[in-house]
Amino acid sequence: MDIQLRWLEPLDLIDGTRDGLIYNIHDDDWDCIPDAPGIYVFARAHGDSIVPLYIGRTTSLSDRIWGHLNNNLRLMRGLEDAAAGYRVLLLAPILSRPGQQIARILELVESALIRTALVEGYELLNVQGTRTPVHKITFSGNRGARSWLPSRQVLLQSDA
Repeated sequence: MDIQLRWLEPLDLIDGTRDGLIYNIHDDDWDCIPDAPGIYVFARAHGDSIVPLYIGRTTSLSDRIWGHLNNNLRLMRGLEDAAAGYRVLLLAPILSRPGQQIARILELVESALIRTALVEGYELLNVQGTRTPVHKITFSGNRGARSWLPSRQVLLQSDA
């Protein structure tokens, strides 16, 4: 299956206190969030470096982001408590093709991004706003046996 997504420019998360929120985005940026299926990442940025904090999928990016900012206190507190760096929101709408099952594409991409982030050593927040439990597997020894395996693999708690 050929899956294509297009990352949009990052949106800054700003102090949402005046709106009764922990985080918000600039009023002008709301127009940049499509009402389309896609992947989103709440992250922190240090210069050109991005550290993912939460990776999610949705059939409506605009509705889901609005819901997180307005109703997901646990996730917003988790973002607030993360290490230093300014907070950003990354969005990638799906560039779907006729006949593709959007729900399946979203599931595949979200899973791949979460696994990649965990293998790279990033600690993610899960749906409840707590750290994702993982088991790290490191392979060493015979080079022939390792030739088809990555040097590190992550087993999510839900896989166990």
